[in-house]
Amino acid sequence: MIIVIFLTTLQLSKTNAIVAIVPATIDIIPDEIRPNGNTGIVTKQDASVDVTAYNSYDVTEPDGDICKSSVLGGFGDNGASNTRVYPGDFEIQVANGDGICNTQDSGTYTVNINVTDFVCTFPNPPGCPAATPGEPGIEFQNSELTDSFIVSVAVTVIRSSTIDIDPGSILDRIIQNGIIAIAVSQDPTTDATQYQSYWVTEPDGDTCEAVTLGSFKAPSNSRTYPSDFQIKTIGGDGICDTQNLGTYDVSINVTDFICIVIGPCDEFIKGNAGIEFKDSKLAGDFAVGASLINPSILTIDPEIIETNDTTDITVTQDPTVVGTEYRSYNVTEPDSDICRSAVLGGFGDNGASNTRTYPNDFVIDTINGDGLCNTTNTGEYDVSIIVRDFTCSLSNPPGCPSAAPGEPGIEFQDTNLLGQFEVTPNYFLVLKSLDGSEIFGTPENPPNQFLN
Repeated sequence: MIIVIFLTTLQLSKTNAIVAIVPATIDIIPDEIRPNGNTGIVTKQDASVDVTAYNSYDVTEPDGDICKSSVLGGFGDNGASNTRVYPGDFEIQVANGDGICNTQDSGTYTVNINVTDFVCTFPNPPGCPAATPGEPGIEFQNSELTDSFIVSVAVTVIRSSTIDIDPGSILDRIIQNGIIAIAVSQDPTTDATQYQSYWVTEPDGDTCEAVTLGSFKAPSNSRTYPSDFQIKTIGGDGICDTQNLGTYDVSINVTDFICIVIGPCDEFIKGNAGIEFKDSKLAGDFAVGASLINPSILTIDPEIIETNDTTDITVTQDPTVVGTEYRSYNVTEPDSDICRSAVLGGFGDNGASNTRTYPNDFVIDTINGDGLCNTTNTGEYDVSIIVRDFTCSLSNPPGCPSAAPGEPGIEFQDTNLLGQFEVTPNYFLVLKSLDGSEIFGTPENPPNQFLN
């Protein structure tokens, strides 16, 4: 009887190790696009799956070209999803047509993906969740996922144009009295974009409008502020310029058109046959400053301490700064000793802060007094920190965000940050005089005459 029970237990254990794996699913969003448009191919796991690996990932175009995902790899875990964009994330595998992965041809595009879904059958076995077939405790299943999407001129999905201020830059910031470009870019499926209104509101309340509106059929259209603008509503000095420091708000109303008939559409007018349109409001802003970079700021807390106490000296970046480097970091004591930070270095990025404690983090630099960095001397302690703040004026240029001066797209600015804190004696209340006034003393010099 004991032997029978033991064998049954083994059989049950082996049976429980075999799990039913629910395969991943495929969804294409959108599944109908216009020629030269993009679509997303979404692969989603079942919640019980730990890892999904791609074995092959192909799209067959109407002209016979077979395009493959530029990378295979995989994703995970437990219900995760992965999206690849067609045609941007694909490259030619078999050229049976024009040899180009695109959505230029109308028709049906067939998607075939072979995946392996992995499941760990007991907690943390060797190999889980790395999901290597054959490792103990790992079950897997291969599946073929198939779907399709349609490219057709009859599809009337209209995607709004987008606004990009100071194209190629991530700052959206210029120096006072400078100029800046405002670009409107169409979706690749858009045939024409028409401006309905085009305004910039200045910090002083002036509203300026584009000198001309019109429309464009190219991928993008750019206007320069302030040269391409004129006053619309006077709320300040009545001049369209970048003299005022602050934020300039941009508001553009556009109509995007597509032609839904085979053949060219000569005029893009609302209501015309064969024309679809969509109205959108585009909004953005840019900043005008006295310099391209907003410098870091200095705070000292507390600003008043007693002798032999400490205080924190903090440097905080502007959010647009990608790195801050200390060029010098000094505190001048009341006895004229100059103490420097034990290390310089720097920190980053995008609004970060760095704190050093005085006197703990400082060493003597120049002896003019007792030669000690401390707070035993009462009086004012002067803080002087020269910082070099870096920012990337281009999107991912060489060297950013490592912020090496001289690299393309990197701007930097040196600023001397000045501050002060005060050290006072360790006062304590001894007693009150007969007339009610408070009598103070120090530990070194108590008012003993009142203690008798």
